[in-house]
Amino acid sequence: MTGTIVNLDFGKYLVYNDDRIYSCHLRKTDKLSLKPVVGDQVDFDEKNSIITAIHPRHTFIKRPRVSNLSDLIIVSSLVEPAYSFFLLAKFISFGRYYNLNITNIISKIDQGNIQDYHQDFTYLEQHGFKVLFFDKHHPDLQALIKLMGPKKVIAFAGQTGVGKSTIINTLNPLFSRQIGTYSEALGRGKHQTKEVVLLPWHGGFIADTPGFSSLELPMLKSDLAKVFPGFEEQFSKCKFFNCTHQHEPGCQILQAVKNGKIPLDIYQDYLKMLAPLPEQKEY
Repeated sequence: MTGTIVNLDFGKYLVYNDDRIYSCHLRKTDKLSLKPVVGDQVDFDEKNSIITAIHPRHTFIKRPRVSNLSDLIIVSSLVEPAYSFFLLAKFISFGRYYNLNITNIISKIDQGNIQDYHQDFTYLEQHGFKVLFFDKHHPDLQALIKLMGPKKVIAFAGQTGVGKSTIINTLNPLFSRQIGTYSEALGRGKHQTKEVVLLPWHGGFIADTPGFSSLELPMLKSDLAKVFPGFEEQFSKCKFFNCTHQHEPGCQILQAVKNGKIPLDIYQDYLKMLAPLPEQKEY
């Protein structure tokens, strides 16, 4: 049989297939050669509850450890915690680095002045990033569901307190994503969720994980120069293939900042994000 690993449970792999959960393990002889993670599609022996093979991965993220994500939905709030384009751009850059489709949700718009950040949201939409606006009483769920589509593996990302779990619960109240509670949708009770959990959704899955509340960028300066929101299109036009958009002659990003096409505040956030990244991989 073939299924998807949806959670790790004290050394066991919980594998989802046709609305059922199978608790599987590896043979001792396979433990060195097979390294399954949540999100892996696997072949398993139902009778003996043994994983026998891992299918090729479309994507793989080391931290949080999950495979085969297709989409990243980034949730930012206007207040509590306060909105930050720097953090939003960091999540977008992370997602683009792994070639994930990006959707942005701005929550708690009834508690702050959304016009204060009109420049940021306009900039994102001009560069092809969808932005949805939610408040507690009027979440635009139909627009979100349309973007999520069927048969995808989707993760929600954002700071603690922005409303990720509220949105997930609203999509399907059976998910009941509360702290320390494993979803009833998978037929389990109390469970400390320290790892990624995949929740069945329209032929695919929603990934609920604390690992996307904060993150470090696993990339080089040259990588960020390509995936920072709004830079990807212009990067190929820079004079140098490894341009980091700081001082290089013929840099199209610097020219766009000079012409006002890229707001100075956004460019300064890029420089702040760029500063701690390494120039090359350490061996």
